[in-house]
Amino acid sequence: MKNSKTKFTLSQWIQIFKRGRKFYHLADLMKLSGLKLDAARKAAYRLVREDILVKLRPEFFANSFCNYQAEEVANTIYPPSYISCETALFHYGVIDQAPFVIVSVSTRKSRRMRVKNNAFIYHKMAFSLFWGFTQKPGFRIAEPEKALLDWLYLMSRKGLKPSLDELNWEQLNKKKLRLYARRFPKYVIKSHIL
Repeated sequence: MKNSKTKFTLSQWIQIFKRGRKFYHLADLMKLSGLKLDAARKAAYRLVREDILVKLRPEFFANSFCNYQAEEVANTIYPPSYISCETALFHYGVIDQAPFVIVSVSTRKSRRMRVKNNAFIYHKMAFSLFWGFTQKPGFRIAEPEKALLDWLYLMSRKGLKPSLDELNWEQLNKKKLRLYARRFPKYVIKSHIL
């Protein structure tokens, strides 16, 4: 560990990040460099300015030397969350039109964020409905049936009735959809599909 009075150079940071992981907290940078909090914050700001790190949220960064997917960022910047609704439906081929944003659900309050060229929307979901997702390499995503139900539930809460004509129903397991639908409020199902 470096002495906190020693300056940690840009080339030293680059060496660390070239062989490092995808995401870092400020505490990780402090541990790696031996810098104290204020010095680590200044170093992080400089690394963001030099495009070596990407600021994802306060004191949390992505490593520019690593390939990471926007889906990984979505789960990382606002935990707990999983990708759902239109984004997951497109991922599974249930809808054909790609959404412009990455849509997730969380047990925390609804929120919109932008990181670099990606926009993220998080919808608050009751804890009792926070299930039905799977872990992919680097991110969590709703199963197709759960993504559809999440979407219908959120649309219903807004008083909207989405068109279901363009869904690729063959991509959905009807038995699982009915089973999952039982765990949602009845008004969601009555007003939409089952």
